[in-house]
Amino acid sequence: LFNGVSFVCVTVLLCSAWRTGSKLDKEKHVPFLRVYIAIFSITGLTWLFGFLAILARSVWAWYLFIILNSTQGFVIFIMFLFTKKVALLYLELLHISWETKAS
Repeated sequence: LFNGVSFVCVTVLLCSAWRTGSKLDKEKHVPFLRVYIAIFSITGLTWLFGFLAILARSVWAWYLFIILNSTQGFVIFIMFLFTKKVALLYLELLHISWETKAS
């Protein structure tokens, strides 16, 4: 509940700043708004299944909630930190270590 209220407050503040800012400011804030919406979707979907599990009293809903809840950090990592540049750096690192071992 606290996370939802905090998210709404931050979103309202960002949207109001976005409306009053210049075009350059708007372009700067759009990626942040996308990040907030994506994180809210990930966490919100998880808790939606949590409440569904409580209401439905079904084992499959609990399993879905547990799986989604335990993988939130990994999904956020993949979506926001594991960019194309990072993936290329890891491939380059693996390629270098692969050549070193092959020699």
